[in-house]
Amino acid sequence: MSTKRVVGTYGYMPPEGFDHPDHNLNLIGHVWKSYNESNLMEVVDSVILQSSNQHEVYRAIQIGLLCVQEYPEDRPTMSSTFQMLTSYNELPTPKQPGFFSGRRNHRETEASSKSSTLNTISVSIFAPR
Repeated sequence: MSTKRVVGTYGYMPPEGFDHPDHNLNLIGHVWKSYNESNLMEVVDSVILQSSNQHEVYRAIQIGLLCVQEYPEDRPTMSSTFQMLTSYNELPTPKQPGFFSGRRNHRETEASSKSSTLNTISVSIFAPR
């Protein structure tokens, strides 16, 4: 996995800037897929795994998935998120995130843009009443 370019806050990877060689999912989709396949090692840098408690790292990912639920009522409040991060209580099981999506790959986008184009023009005329 890799990023295409650096934009915005240092250390932050926007979901749309994520690129994986095996699929066209965005970052949240990739994490959700890895979570469901019990393969979270795929989404965590090995340096972090070597220097951190693996259980705590996976717990933080699960809390992150809870925070991107589709419906606001399914997302934890800030106070419950803080409690989840600072305790070892059992966490709710996340549902599929609302921002989970696939994207067309670069080759598909290029092919579709070469096959057809759409030219439109909009003209506005302002007139007093």
